Parts: sequence; structure tokens; C-alpha cells
Amino acid sequence: MNFPMSWAECSLIEDDKVFGTFLNYAASSWQRHSKISDPKSPEVVELMNRLFDTNGPIWARWKIWLDANDNSRKAGHSEIIGVSASPVYYAALLGLNDTVKFLIQNRKHPIDQIGDRGQTGLLVACEKGYLDVVKTLIKYGANVTTETIDGWTPINIASQSGHSEVVKLLLRENVTGVIIPNRAGWMPITFASQMGHSEVVRLLIATGADINTTNNLENGHRLSPLNLASTYGHTEVVKLLLDSDADVNMPDEFGWTPANSASLNGHADIMKLLIAAEADINTTNKDGWSPRSIALVNGQLEQVRLLLENNADVNTSDDHRWTPVNVASYSGHAEIVKLLIARGADINASNDAGWTPINTASHMGHIEVIELLTMAGADITIPNRGGWTPVSSASAMGHDKIVRLLIDVGADVNVPDIKGWSAVHVASARNHLEVVKLLLKHNADISIPDKNGQSPVTSASANGHLEVLKLLLERKADINSKDHRGSTPLHLASEGGSVDVVKLLLQYSERNGVDVQDVIGRTPVFLAAARGHEKVLRLLLQSNASPHIHDHYHMTPLCTAIRNGHEEAVRVLLPLTKITNDSEDDLGSKVVRWAFKSGNNAIIDLVRQWAQEMDIGFCQSTLDVGWIRIRFDLSSRWCDVCTGTIPTGSSHYSCKTCFDFDICAKCDLSGAKCLNSSHEWEHMPGRS
Repeated sequence: MNFPMSWAECSLIEDDKVFGTFLNYAASSWQRHSKISDPKSPEVVELMNRLFDTNGPIWARWKIWLDANDNSRKAGHSEIIGVSASPVYYAALLGLNDTVKFLIQNRKHPIDQIGDRGQTGLLVACEKGYLDVVKTLIKYGANVTTETIDGWTPINIASQSGHSEVVKLLLRENVTGVIIPNRAGWMPITFASQMGHSEVVRLLIATGADINTTNNLENGHRLSPLNLASTYGHTEVVKLLLDSDADVNMPDEFGWTPANSASLNGHADIMKLLIAAEADINTTNKDGWSPRSIALVNGQLEQVRLLLENNADVNTSDDHRWTPVNVASYSGHAEIVKLLIARGADINASNDAGWTPINTASHMGHIEVIELLTMAGADITIPNRGGWTPVSSASAMGHDKIVRLLIDVGADVNVPDIKGWSAVHVASARNHLEVVKLLLKHNADISIPDKNGQSPVTSASANGHLEVLKLLLERKADINSKDHRGSTPLHLASEGGSVDVVKLLLQYSERNGVDVQDVIGRTPVFLAAARGHEKVLRLLLQSNASPHIHDHYHMTPLCTAIRNGHEEAVRVLLPLTKITNDSEDDLGSKVVRWAFKSGNNAIIDLVRQWAQEMDIGFCQSTLDVGWIRIRFDLSSRWCDVCTGTIPTGSSHYSCKTCFDFDICAKCDLSGAKCLNSSHEWEHMPGRS
């Protein structure tokens, strides 16, 4: 290392490190070897002193190497760019006590100079726990209350690192250092408690440290030493603090007490200590969570048992009326549910949303919990606020085994929710085939529509659930049933674009069912064209569906396909449609104009060619110059008048009476409305 040529021939830093060289090993390990050999050897001392000679040929290069390769930097210590530490700092960093003495006595280097990490030699020696170096630095006048720019003092750093002998020495030098916090309000005892350094905590308490001090973290926790020790499971520290009368119920900024924290992290031994110290086990944090409810969510059986044995209220609820048995049922902790039932828990208590324990367990799929609750006599008929009973909840989530269990104990499968959906309806809509089979086997009524007129068969068709639909049709589901918009299963399947479902429905449909119109006058062909489902469109036309039927607004399937830029649908419909200059809807927009408005060059070319063959004038209207084209989006709302996309977050209007009837801002300006002009409209403002 002391040969300059070794450094000259080697790249000092490669991505902040020197890789794969003997020099790298020598630079990082020499001090270790010197300590193992004879550190008092004159030859070794001479070599070390020569290395720390700031005027020598090696110092600057080795210092750069050490800075680049030292991974011991403390998180939270800010850097001071452009400030260079003295050799005393580096000797202290490596624990070279004799070198520290030499540099101070012989070279007269400053003892308290702060380097680019904001640390002095004393600070780094305290961090590393080099007691002899700390003694030497203090002997020669090092400032024991020096701080980094983040407010870390020697005793703070030593306390966090758990160096009890260093802490003891610092306390002898300056007792007032105990009460100096860093910038975040962390005291030495706060650090030591968090890290579980019981001997350091004992020393600090004996010197008068404030055991109820709190930090002032930016997130506002304001944690006390006892809360931190309880959080991290440091039993011995908790004992020390409690023996010194630490406030056992002191909450942090969010209402978390030591008992809350111990419960959250599953520290049963600490919970016993806190209870023995008269901790309030029923207190809640700002979210309404008590130690008991936290243990319930986490499934900590022994902690729940401990809390109940110490008079925790088995039926008390949080701010949202979740009782212990409701929480445990939701989380699927069967053993805890069994314990709570044995302790007299109210198994039919509901939370703010009306969910009872058995309903939440049914929704979450916890069959063992449901077995316990039904054996204890839980009421399976109580609905939540949405009208869902346990069998509806289980059906919605596809839990067929739970549905079977509930049916076996007498569940009514035909109870509707507040929207009129029964268990078979929601299972059909969500494609839970096994649940649908089970419900049909137990006489589920598939003919009852919901409040919008939709039945299980329309929901299955709308969502493209082929196997469920087959099952419903085998059970004689009404293929011609209509919802409040007059939509049949074929309408909804055509709009949804499911080729297989449309194919199946066509097998069951009569000829007049193919061209049936909804309340706006739209056929399955129209809806397939509007949404750009070219394969469905071809399938319908092959079944002799008419491409010419216009809707209430005098729009044809071709017109809506052009408006929405569906090139393939236009290619299918254009040869089947006779175009004249009078082909227009109530908005006064002709097919040619909408071809330009679509902004789709391929569609414009198709319409231009066809218009020439039909001897129709083809030119862009001055009214259409600057037209703002809206790209079709299958996932967005669409205007029920012009069929164009209503971009997510844009302004539009919704009829307060009609079922799901929206119009875009342009159609509103043109005066277009729903079928009943007396209906009131609600403006849905866009998001800026």
C-alpha cells in the first residue's frame, strides 16, 4: 500500500469500488492484520504513521478509496459536501487508538473537525464502540456534546448502537447529554429502547433520563420509549421501563398505546407485563382499534385468550360497530371464533353496514367459521344494508361449498337484495357455474327480474357467460325477457360482443327475435355495429337480421358504425345499405359528413367510393372543419342518442328517470333527449 506505483497502476474507483485486486484487499484489511500481529511494533507503527501523513504520496488516494468503500455510514446522517475530515477521524473510524494519539500529539491535527459525513472522530468512535479511542479523544479535549447537522450527539449514537461502556463513560463526562435530542426529538433512551439495548436503558434511567419522553417524527407518531420497546418486542427493556413507572397508557399521535403496539406485533409476553402494570386493554386508537381487535384481526389466539381472561369486553365494538366475533369471522380465525362463542359473544351482532359474523364469513369463504356459527344458532336470514343474506354473499363470491352448507340449514335461495337480485342472479352475473347448478337444484327462481327488469338469463348474456347461459336455457329461461330498456338477452350479448353467446341465443331465437327492437328502436344488429363487434354482426346478418332498421333518432347500423370509426363493421354494412343524400338522423348529420367526422381515412375512402357509385355528392362541409374527433373507447360510457363515446371524466347529462340513459354535451346542446321530454336531467360535470 505504501508504494505509490501500486496506486498509479490501479484504477482507484470503478462504480465507487475497486474490484478484484490485491491492492483492494490490502487497502481494506491492513488495519485488521496490524491488530492481529503486534500493533506496538515500531515497524508497524512507522508504516501506519506514514500512511496518515497528509503530505505523503499515499494519503489522498487511500482516503478517496476509503470514502468510496466505507459502507458503515449511518442512515439519517446528512452529508456536508466539500468538507474533508482530518486524519483523526479516519484513525478513529478504524479504531486505531495509538494512531489517534500520534496524530493529536505529534501532527497536531484538529480533534473536533467535522468531515463530509457530519461526524467528528469522537462521534464515529462512539458509533463503532471503540472505548479506548473514545477515552483518548475525551482525554485530549474532544467535545462530548458535539452534534452532526441532524443533531446526533455522541451519547445518541452510542445508545442506538448499544455500546453500554461508551455510554457509561459519556455519562460520567457530561450527565446533561442525556437530555439532548436529535432533530427528530429522539433521546438516547428512545434509541436504546427501540433497539432493545437493556443495559444502556438501565444506565440512562439511573442517570435520570425522562422515561416518558416522545419523539417528534415528521409523521407525528410521538412514540415513547415504552411504546417503542413494546412495538419491537424488547421484553427486558419493557420490564425496566415499567419498574421505573413509565406511563403504561401513554398513546402516540394516532392513539396507539404500548398495549396496542404489543398486540399488533404479537408480543404476548410483553402484553402480560403491560396488563400486570394495569394497562387499559379496552382503549382504542383514533381508528377505533383496541388491543383486542388488533389481536383478533391478526389471529393471535393466545393474546385474545389473555385479554379475555383480563376482562376485555367480548361484545364491545369499534367505531364502525365491528365486534370481536365479527372481526374474527371476517378474518377466518376459527379457533378465536370458538373461544368468543364460549365466552358469550353475540353471534348476530351487525356492523354499520349490516354485516353479521356469518354473513362476513360467507362472503370471505371461511367454511369452518360458518360451521361453528350455525352450530351456535346464528341467524342466516339477516341481510346486510344491501339486502344480501349469507347465501347471497356466498353465491356472489362463488363459494359453492358454503352455499350448500347454508341451504342444508334452511337458507332461502330466492330472497332478493335491495336491487332485486337473488342468489342465482348474482351467481349468473359473476359466472359461478357450480353455484348456479346448486341453486337451480334447490329451486332457485330464474324468472324473477330485478328492479331494472333484468333476470339471470339477461345478466349471463350481457357478461358473456356461455356455460351459465346454457344451464339457464336448459331450465327454460325466457329468452325473450326484456329489461326496462326493452333489451333482450340477444341485445345484451350483441352489445357485449360474445360470439359464442350470440350463436347460442340464435339457436333458441325465433325469426322475429333477431330483429326485435328495444325502447329506443335499436336491434341487436344496431348494437353490434355501434360497438364494433364485426364477427357478431356477420353472425346476425347470416341469421337474416335486417341491417336497415333505424332507431328512434333515425340512425341506422351503418351510421353508428361510421360515427364510432368501426372500419370492419362499415365494410360489412356498406354494401347492404342504399345511401342517398337524404340519409340523415335527427341531428342533421348525413352519412358522408359523419365519415369525415370519424377521422378514419379508411372509412372516408370506403364511403367516397360507394358514394361515387351511388352518384352521391361527396365533399366535406365547412361545418365539419375543426371538428373535435373523440376516439372510440369500449370501456367508457356512450351517448344514448348519437352512440358516440363519452370520455371518462368528461361532462355529460344523465336522465333521472330512465334506466342508465346518458347523453353527451353536444347532443344536449342540439336539444336531443330521451323518449320522454318531461324527464329531468342531471348534469354530470367533467373532471378538470
